[in-house]
Amino acid sequence: MGVITDTIPIKARFGRLVILEETGSYNRARYVQVACDCGREINVRWQNLKHGLTTTCRQRGKGC
Repeated sequence: MGVITDTIPIKARFGRLVILEETGSYNRARYVQVACDCGREINVRWQNLKHGLTTTCRQRGKGC
């Protein structure tokens, strides 16, 4: 098992999303709970935020 060296910056903003907390891992991927500017809270992969692949919750009709 590898050592986790990448710290997750709580309250950091990535596009329209702000990290609230780390929620755990699944299949070697780390997940974080984020809040979108539209008010929705979702869980996303940390790597997707870090590399700019996820920047919004994509909820239609709410401006995302």
